[in-house]
Amino acid sequence: DLKIDDDPHIFTPSIWLPVKNVGKTPAFIASIICEYYLWDDLITSETYRNQIVPPNDVLHFKIVSIKQTSGDPGADRISVAITYSTHLKGSGIIKHEFGRVASGWENLKSEYTIALSTGEKYPM
Repeated sequence: DLKIDDDPHIFTPSIWLPVKNVGKTPAFIASIICEYYLWDDLITSETYRNQIVPPNDVLHFKIVSIKQTSGDPGADRISVAITYSTHLKGSGIIKHEFGRVASGWENLKSEYTIALSTGEKYPM
């Protein structure tokens, strides 16, 4: 789930993407691409490269700082694509979308392609 600055004194709150490594080996994140859309127009995009997430740890990546959203449910959308690998030859691509609703943000569609170090592949 997305994390949003909730301090009322922050004029432009930020939306953050927490990425947790639930595996047993460090995850090398080759890239994270975060895009913020308003009425299907790309407003801003952030790209992060070459990050390492230790096992059972979480890194937070800033998606966007916004003064306010449109206020219309369905108008705001965030798209995220994460590409990662492990030193034992595991890898994966995760794509996820979030949409603005009256009470905050909700998870929309997701796509996962994961290859374990054993060679097993799991498209989900």
